[in-house]
Amino acid sequence: MKQLLSRMAWRNLSVRARSLALLIAQLMLVVGLAGLALSHQAELQRQVRASVTGENTLAEALGRLDDAARDLEEINIRVSEGYAEPGFDLVATVLFLEHRVTLAEARDAIQDMRVIVAAGQVDSTRRASVEAELTLLETNLTGLEEGFAPVEDIIRGLILPDAGALNRLAAASAAFHAAALQIPGDTDLLNDAYTVRDAEAAILANTGGQTLSTFMDALTAYERRFDLIGTSVPDVDMAALSAEYAQAAEQASTLLTELKKSQRIADLRLADISGSVERLATLTGAFNQGRADRLEQVLRAQRQMLLAVVAAVLILTLVLIVGFGESISRGLRPLLGAASDLEAGKLTVRVPVQGEDEFNRLALSFNAMALQLESLVGGLEQRVAEATRDLAITAEIGQSVVRMGDPRDLMDSIIELIRRRFGFYHAQVFLVDEAAGSANLVASTGIAGRELLARKHTLPVGSQSVIGQVTAAGRPLIALDTESSPVHRRNELLPDTRSEMALPMRVGDRVIGALDIQSVAANAFDDDDIAVFQIIADQLAIAIDNARLYTRLADAESRLYQLEHAPSTDAWSVFHQSRQGEAAAGYQVVGERIEPVRGEASPALQKAILSGRIASFTNGEDDIHLAVPITVRGEVIGAFGFGGEHIADLTEEDLSLVQAVIDRVGLALENLRLVEQTSRRAEHEQVVNEITAKIVGSTDVNYILQTTVRELGRVLGAPQTVVQLRREGG
Repeated sequence: MKQLLSRMAWRNLSVRARSLALLIAQLMLVVGLAGLALSHQAELQRQVRASVTGENTLAEALGRLDDAARDLEEINIRVSEGYAEPGFDLVATVLFLEHRVTLAEARDAIQDMRVIVAAGQVDSTRRASVEAELTLLETNLTGLEEGFAPVEDIIRGLILPDAGALNRLAAASAAFHAAALQIPGDTDLLNDAYTVRDAEAAILANTGGQTLSTFMDALTAYERRFDLIGTSVPDVDMAALSAEYAQAAEQASTLLTELKKSQRIADLRLADISGSVERLATLTGAFNQGRADRLEQVLRAQRQMLLAVVAAVLILTLVLIVGFGESISRGLRPLLGAASDLEAGKLTVRVPVQGEDEFNRLALSFNAMALQLESLVGGLEQRVAEATRDLAITAEIGQSVVRMGDPRDLMDSIIELIRRRFGFYHAQVFLVDEAAGSANLVASTGIAGRELLARKHTLPVGSQSVIGQVTAAGRPLIALDTESSPVHRRNELLPDTRSEMALPMRVGDRVIGALDIQSVAANAFDDDDIAVFQIIADQLAIAIDNARLYTRLADAESRLYQLEHAPSTDAWSVFHQSRQGEAAAGYQVVGERIEPVRGEASPALQKAILSGRIASFTNGEDDIHLAVPITVRGEVIGAFGFGGEHIADLTEEDLSLVQAVIDRVGLALENLRLVEQTSRRAEHEQVVNEITAKIVGSTDVNYILQTTVRELGRVLGAPQTVVQLRREGG
C-alpha cells in the first residue's frame, strides 16, 4: 500500500496523469458554474434571436434596395454616355433589359420591407414614416420606368445605320462642307461655312439653349452670302444640300433634346430614390438602437455573472498550471542544459537518469542520440574534408576549362590534373568518331599514354569494354575489380589497373566521348566519385563542343562577310574606274556656291571613310569638325563633312537626323550605280545583238571575220583591229 501511495504522489505521476488530473478539476469547476449561467441563458437567447432576425431581415432588404438604386444610376450613366461611342450596338446591348430587371429587384425589396413592417418588427412610432418612404419609393420607381421607356426609341432614332439622325446629319454635313470648300471666292463665305460647322458641333454636344436656332441662323447667313456672290459649282445643288442639312440638324437636335430631358428627369428620380433609401436606413437604425438598449440590460446582468465564473475558473486554472508547469520545468531543466552543451559542440555531454517517468526515458533517448551524433560527426567531418577537396579540384578544372582555348591542351591539362591531385594510376580521354563507329584515344597520361597515342588506340562503340559500353549507352560505368569484371579489357601497357571508372562526355543527348580513370586499388570508386567526375566530364565535353562551334562560327562569319561585302566592293571599284575623269570626287559649299572638290579628302573625311564611324574634331587645323561616313551594304563609299562653331552643340536628335539623311543619300547613290550598271549591260547586249545580226546566217568565213573585226574596232574605238585564225600545223 505504501508503494502504491508513493507511486500516486504528484511528483511521481506521469505527465499524462498530471494532465488528466488538471483537466478533471477544471471540468468540475466549469460544470458547476455553467449550471448557474444556464438559468439566465434561455431568456437572453430568445430576445437576441428575435432582435438578430429582425435586424438581419431589415438590413438585407435595405441593402438590396440600395444596390438596386446604385445599379439604376450606373445603367442611366452607361446609356447616356455610351450610345455615341463607336461600336455601340442597340440590338446587342443588354442595358435596357438590366434596367427592367433592376426595377423588379427594387420592387421585390420594397415588398419584403412591407412584410417586415406588417409583422410588427418595426417600432410603431416609426411605422408610418417607413410606409410613407416605401410609397414614395414605389412612385419614383414607376416614374423612372415610364421616363426610361422612350429612351430606347430615341437612341434608335439617333444611331440607326441608315436612317439614324446622327448618321444622316454626318452625311449631310460632309456633303455640304465638301461642296462649300470647292467654291472659290471671298473668305467671308468660307467663315460662314465654318460657323455652320461650329453650330453643328454645339447641337451634337447637346448643350441645350438656342443651339438649333443658332445653327439655322448660321445656315441662312451662308445661303444669303452664297446667293449674293452668285458662285456656282458644276453638279452641285447648294440649295438642296442646305435643305437636307437643315432637316438632318433639326431631327438630331429634337432627339438629343428629348434624350437630355429624359436623362434629367431620370437623374431627379434617382436622387429621390437615394434620399428615400438613406431615410429608411436612418429610421431602421434608430429602431435597432432602441432594441439594443433593451437588450443591454439583460446582457449586463449576464455579463456580471459570466465575469464571476471566468474569474473563478482563471484563478483555479492559474494555480493548477503553475504547479503543473513547475513539475515539468524540473524535469526539462537537465535536458535543456544538456541540449545547450550539445549545441555548443560538447558531444560528450550526457543527462543523468534518476527514475522511470517520461523525462527519464527522454534522457535515455537523448544520451543514445548524443552518442550516435558523436560518431556521425566524426565521420561527417572526414567526408566534408573529402568533398571540399573534390570541389576545390573541380573548381580548378573549371578554371582551366574557361582559361584554355585549345581543346587538346585542355584535355591534356585536365587528365594530368586528375591523375596528380586525386592520386589515380591513369587517366585518359576518348572522342567518338560517329562515321567510323569507334572511340578514339585523344589524350592520355604518362609513358603508357604516349605509347597508346602513338598507336592511335581505338575501341569500337558498344564493344565489350568499359569505354565501348559507356559511349554506346551514355551512362557512367565502374569496373570495381578488373580481375572479375566482364567489361574490363586488359591493356598490356597498364598492367597494374585493378579498378576502372568511365564517364560519358555529353552535349545534350549526344555522347561525344568518355573520360576514363583507372586505379591500382580494387573498389576504388563509388557513387560520390561518379557525381564529382561526371561534372568534370560534362565541363570537358562542353569546352570541346564550344571550341568546335567557335571554329565553325568564325569560318561561317568570314565566308558570310566575304559573300556580303565582296560584290558591293567590286561593283563600286568598277563604278569609280568607269567615272574617272568625268566628274569631281566631291563637292563643298563655299559661301553661296557649290564647288567641286579635287584631290585628296581632308583628314576628318579620310578617318570617317577608313573607320566607317562618325569622326569628330574639336581642335586642329582641319576645317571639318564632324565627318559622317556614307555606308551602302556595309561598304563605306564616302563621307560628309561639316564645319562651323555650332557643330559642337548638335544633340543626339540632330545627329540621328543627319545620319538618316546620309543613309538616304547612300541608298540613292547605290540606286544610281545599279541603274548605270544596268544601262551599260544593256548597251553591251545591244552591241552583241547588232554584230550577231550581221554575221548570223552567213556561210562565208571571210565575210564573218571581216564584219566582226570592223564592228569590234568601231565599238572599241581602236583604229587597228586584227583577227587571225590558227593555221594547220602552225
